[in-house]
Amino acid sequence: MVLLDPDGHYTGLLRWLDELQDKGYVAAPARDRLLVHTDIAAALDACKPTD
Repeated sequence: MVLLDPDGHYTGLLRWLDELQDKGYVAAPARDRLLVHTDIAAALDACKPTD
């Protein structure tokens, strides 16, 4: 999943998800699926399929 966050609007949510991971409620591989970008072009590139 790609999250575009150019202005830091989701900082609190991301911090909370990191805390959940630290406490063992969210597995690292699951948390790693969330790709956060501040740049539109980078976010779109992250959406491209990989081979």
